[in-house]
Amino acid sequence: MTPVAALTGRTRTGRARCTALSPDGGAVLVVRATGVTLLGPSGAPVWSSPLDVPGEDDVAVAWSATRPELFVLAGRRLSGFHPETGAPLPPPAALDGVTDLTAVAFDAAGVRLAAGTYSGAVTVADRGDGSTRQFPVGGRVRALAWGPRDPELCVAMERNLQFWSLGTGSLLSSLPFLGIIGVAGLAWSPDGVLLAVAGAADVFTVDVRERRGLDLLRVDGRPGRPVTLAFSRSGTHLLVGFTEAVVIVDRQLRQAGTLPVRLAEPGDLHVGATGLLLGRENPELVACWRLADTEDAPPADRDGTAIRHWARRAARSVGRDHGAGSAAVLAVRVRTLVTDGPGRWGPGFGWTPRGDGRCYQDVGGALIRTEAGGAVRWRRPLPRAGGALDVEPAGGDAEPLAALGFRNDGPDGTVLVVDTDTGEVTATVPGGQSPAWSPRGDRLAVTAPGPRPAAVHVHRVADLGTDRPPVRLAAAEGVGRIAWSPDGSRLAAASRGRIVLWDVERRQRVAGPPPAGERTVFGPVAWSPDGTRLAALSVGEHAELFLWDTGTWRLRREPSAPGEPGWAPALAWSPDSATLAYPSAAPGSVELYDVASGRIVRSLPPQERNEHVWAIRWSPVAGELVTTYRGGCVRHWRLLAEDPDSPPRTPFDTDVLARLGVTVAAAGAALPLSRPADVLALLAGKAPPPLARLAGHPGVRALQALRWPVGGLIGVVTLLVCDLGADPGFPLPPEIRPAAMLSALTEALAAPPVPADPDAGDADALSAIFDRVDDDVLTILTLLGPAAVAAEPLLPAQLRGLRGGGGWTLSAPQRKLIGLRLSTAAARQAEGGGLGERAGLARHGPITALLPTQLAVPELLGLRASRGELLFRTRRGGVPPTPRTTIVVLDDTPAACGQVGTTLRSAAHVLASAVLGSGQRCLLVPFGEPALAVPMVESADLSLLWLESSLRPGDVPGALEVAERAADEHPDDLGGRARIVLFTHEHRKLPERDHWVVRVRYPRSGPAVPGARVVSLACGAGPDEIRTAVATVLGAAP
Repeated sequence: MTPVAALTGRTRTGRARCTALSPDGGAVLVVRATGVTLLGPSGAPVWSSPLDVPGEDDVAVAWSATRPELFVLAGRRLSGFHPETGAPLPPPAALDGVTDLTAVAFDAAGVRLAAGTYSGAVTVADRGDGSTRQFPVGGRVRALAWGPRDPELCVAMERNLQFWSLGTGSLLSSLPFLGIIGVAGLAWSPDGVLLAVAGAADVFTVDVRERRGLDLLRVDGRPGRPVTLAFSRSGTHLLVGFTEAVVIVDRQLRQAGTLPVRLAEPGDLHVGATGLLLGRENPELVACWRLADTEDAPPADRDGTAIRHWARRAARSVGRDHGAGSAAVLAVRVRTLVTDGPGRWGPGFGWTPRGDGRCYQDVGGALIRTEAGGAVRWRRPLPRAGGALDVEPAGGDAEPLAALGFRNDGPDGTVLVVDTDTGEVTATVPGGQSPAWSPRGDRLAVTAPGPRPAAVHVHRVADLGTDRPPVRLAAAEGVGRIAWSPDGSRLAAASRGRIVLWDVERRQRVAGPPPAGERTVFGPVAWSPDGTRLAALSVGEHAELFLWDTGTWRLRREPSAPGEPGWAPALAWSPDSATLAYPSAAPGSVELYDVASGRIVRSLPPQERNEHVWAIRWSPVAGELVTTYRGGCVRHWRLLAEDPDSPPRTPFDTDVLARLGVTVAAAGAALPLSRPADVLALLAGKAPPPLARLAGHPGVRALQALRWPVGGLIGVVTLLVCDLGADPGFPLPPEIRPAAMLSALTEALAAPPVPADPDAGDADALSAIFDRVDDDVLTILTLLGPAAVAAEPLLPAQLRGLRGGGGWTLSAPQRKLIGLRLSTAAARQAEGGGLGERAGLARHGPITALLPTQLAVPELLGLRASRGELLFRTRRGGVPPTPRTTIVVLDDTPAACGQVGTTLRSAAHVLASAVLGSGQRCLLVPFGEPALAVPMVESADLSLLWLESSLRPGDVPGALEVAERAADEHPDDLGGRARIVLFTHEHRKLPERDHWVVRVRYPRSGPAVPGARVVSLACGAGPDEIRTAVATVLGAAP
């Protein structure tokens, strides 16, 4: 059987409720229990946005194929996002605030958005003209499918299919189900002929033209129940998703193949606009399959998406982002909710699940519940002295409960469960500190009672107050603070030397982070809301922050040294998983760590008494944070995305940063833009703080001594950073398209400011790079010159493998000589009536040059003029340069190497540079292999003078023949012959020709041998001697 699908790759998504391919097939949208993340082609996150996704309702994604918008149906509500930035988008006005949605779908054009409800209505919002239509379908909407051509919508109900016309707004027909129970999925073929329906147990097709059922799918060894279905891009095959596999059938429902995809809900299978199939392979991975009729997106569309993602990451690294989330903290506002008070060793704090309420202890030590505006709903005394060290409200759609944990200093420890609506205690659970609710709020995990717990007890909320025992998860090495994974399947606990992980359903320990050593004792542990990372703080004198990837358990970061008590719940993720908050080494301070960039984006200062931080709690609403302190203080922070008083991230404007970013990417360096931007600032004499210690580095000073403008320095920076290792968090687009990348990055850099501190982690690596800045590197740069590098900033990077410009190393005086700019008319003078200094008298000239003394006797002027006796003043000045082509014939043989060759090529470089600088043509003919005359059109071509070399003895007659033929082919603008200049050593025998010859004498040679049109230079000649020699050649008459 011919394969109908081929596996193209896998993407690690973690536990997700729904995945969807972007219209161009280049990105994957992942909807998890706590948020939405877009993964780029490399699997790296492009953006994340918080979203509460309850577990009991289906999740669906509607992504427009033509408009920059996508919508996620979760918790019976519709949430919109910009697909490029993740910025929130409002849903259509008619759907805003609707809380009983069941299905959502865009039409093929990506303009009309349809949404169905439990209450029996379908709303169609036209995103183009803003119009809205509603259809009273009369019952719960199970699924929606758009006709591929005509404006027709199929609505799947409990017992029938309804076909509605968008043009007339009327019901076209209704087709009852015959023996089919329920609807799990609906798909309309691209040709508009077939409609496929997945029921609760069966799959069948409908002839849309005749509105009648056709075939019923029969699968041998049925792989579970139907979950969803979809047609392939051309409609030749139907993909039916069962719980144990995806079955591929033709249009007559004859089986053509199966795929090892396991589906738990409809969101686990998606066929993109290009025909790629995305299916869940296991709880952590989705696989992408190429079907027989898959058609790649146009390269411009596919590459355009990747380029925009790259540009957004680059701009984010230097503090610009259109979709700034909670990580965007440039300024803070703080107010104190509770001042220090007696009897509160470490006060707990908890937000209600929607962030509209708070539970904490007031100044008297009682537990209070406040509303969003600060009004107190209730106040209850606490039964134990010292107060509640933990206040943990349940999440999800569970009952409004909170667990209170107290100091775990005896075998009779208890955790109180409180109704957050009334404040009444509803249950008492034996246990110690660190209660933790499962994400859905249906289970409560607590450590065993006692000062050294060696187990975690997991209670079902329904069993609280009964005799049913909890699930016991043992750990002989002891357990500390605990945390649930976002999908509720695993439980993590801090311990000595390791983080312990359990599969809660199987009640077994599973693989987790590698051991950290017996001397490391972990305290608080926190799982990121998107499930991709696990963070933990070690405790003790040299405490550290650990951060692991949960897919590979690879250690990502150890960025700082917080030093807080081990049982303090002082570690918290922002709702979008972008920022981690934890105590700094300074008592009472809190640092906000941006995970994507690996930088501290803000430090929250301590309160007046510098008490140690006890608890840190992010609000479910991004942008709010609460910290509590030992002694009882509670502070509420608002994190602001813009601060008008904040200095700019870099001293360069958008144009410079955009050119820098594109040049570095074109050189193949996969780096955040912040790194080359910091290096550019360092070389421009504006060292950012993390690189300030490199300001005195000899390599930095040598590059600064070049005194190049910023345009040329972009090429120097690119040369340097190409030797840095690639950053996996900043992958390059699959295809480098400089013009498109420059446009995208310029647009991204125009975004609002977000926090982006200098990248301090690269100072050591950059120091090693600057160690390699020697005479070889400086020679390359000197030979190219700032103008050439500004025009072609990739040149230094392209030549970085040719150390010293092909073997030539110039000293500092010689490099200064190469920068010499010489006039092509420096040696020619003439007298006449033009501008210049006074020189003498002549019998002819303009009336303005008439000698004034002749005006004393006006009546004689006419007589003297008739006799030609009038006198005119003359002036002396330079002769305008003759526009002549110059052909350099260079001795590149072994006899002209070493110091002789350096002097020889330096003189040739100065001459050719002067010729090009005056707008004249210049060509190069080498002695070694004189095949043709190579044009040198711009300054960058001067590097050819240093790269040409040959091991052959040289073909002088052949070189002169090529040069003279080129002279005939390139006459000057007045028809004159081109100038030919030979550069060789003193012993080279040359045939008699009327050409200029520049000879270099070997060390310890005798005096120069004079000759017509011969200029002699000593080996190692200085700038003045070379300048005089070149001026003689350029100023000579043809």
